[in-house]
Formats: sequence, structure tokens, C-alpha cells
Amino acid sequence: MTRRARSLQARFGLETENVTGNAVKRRRLELFPQMTGEMFCNHLAQTTGFYMNIATLSKIERGKRCVMDYELHFLARCLGVTMDELIDSEFRNQTGSLTQGTPNS
Repeated sequence: MTRRARSLQARFGLETENVTGNAVKRRRLELFPQMTGEMFCNHLAQTTGFYMNIATLSKIERGKRCVMDYELHFLARCLGVTMDELIDSEFRNQTGSLTQGTPNS
């Protein structure tokens, strides 16, 4: 973990390296309960043209890897939500809206 990531974790009282992993996993399982992570990665590639491997998805969902903005964009698009909806609500309350409610399509 980088020094900057540790600083942000301390500042906002975060226990993980990202604030989107739980929401990504929750929404993925709501939409595609029978789909494995690997199957979801293939679906992500087919629907958005963006490929993410299962190891990356797993690390994101467990909060062990930071999420790049373009990754968040494609995940949100595939999951049918805004990028803002994938941001942890406590973090969003502390920092304000990421996208200010704008659609991500």
C-alpha cells in the first residue's frame, strides 16, 4: 500500500484500500446471482469492451486493491448504476458526491 493510500485510510477511518468493493460485489450478486466472478469478467468484457481478470475483480471486491477511475466507470456501466452509487455511503457522506449525480453512460 502506498503512503498516500495509508494517509487517506487514516484520514477517513477506512479499513480497506477502496470504498467501492462492497457495493460492486453486492450489486454483482444482486444482478447475477448464479454468475461466478470469472463469468462476470467475461460479461463485463462483452457488454463494455473492457476486460478485467478475476484476480483483479476479487481484490477490488475484497478491498485489497485501489480502483482506477476508468475501472469504476466500466463496472458501474455493466452493473447499471452510477459511479456514485458504487461509493461507500459513509465515505460519500464525509467527502461529497463523486459524480454529482451525473449519468455515467
